[in-house]
Amino acid sequence: MKKRRFFIIFILFVVSFISFFILFKQRERNIQKVILPTPYSFQEKAEEKKREPVILEQEEINTEKELPSLPDQINLAVPFISQAPLANWDLPYKEACEEASLLMVHSFYRGDPLDSIDPLKAREDILAMVAVENELFGYYESTTIEELGLLAEKMYGYKSVIKQRPSLEEIKQALYLGYPVFVPASGRDLNNPHFQTPGPIYHMFILKGYTSDSFITNDPGTRYGENYLYPFEKILNANHDFADPIEKGEPRMLILEP
Repeated sequence: MKKRRFFIIFILFVVSFISFFILFKQRERNIQKVILPTPYSFQEKAEEKKREPVILEQEEINTEKELPSLPDQINLAVPFISQAPLANWDLPYKEACEEASLLMVHSFYRGDPLDSIDPLKAREDILAMVAVENELFGYYESTTIEELGLLAEKMYGYKSVIKQRPSLEEIKQALYLGYPVFVPASGRDLNNPHFQTPGPIYHMFILKGYTSDSFITNDPGTRYGENYLYPFEKILNANHDFADPIEKGEPRMLILEP
């Protein structure tokens, strides 16, 4: 009788442990049960409509000018890679969110398919960017949006367009036109549960689309960053270019024209 009771208790313990483990893993991954829109490649967006001049080049947006009607949701097919491609979070990868973001956008403009970024090649590309940054600026950590634009021009020949104090509609318009958006941010204001506590002071990632209430991002600061959803207001409130302290950084965004 005692053996039977012990066996039942043991089975209940095992079942409870397995259930707890499954719930813990689900919480850890912060599964966002949202059906995302079909991703578009840059080439598909270019064929879908004749490309328009980038209104974001203007210093001031004419609010009286009627903007094109924007779809309710959009999703660009930007391949994902973590800033630590081989799960090594030592330097320089710990500080490589800008470089990983640039690598993802470069892969998108080349028309690379999703899940096509090779981690070994990504590691070499990040190290190459770090070397160029050290040559250009004397450092690679916490580069500003302007410095990232210079790096993109130096390495890949892109033209950078920086928008000061971007509005929600302006960000949506850039995505509608097929341009991923680089966002510098106060990392701790993002409250991403996958960041190592307390989170990065300064962070950078990619907006690649939007839903009815959130931006679809590729956030290289976590291995769970592919298609990660941040509410609109969280992005707009956390948007700060690098400064010390970070809260004094100007709200800015960057797009690259291939």
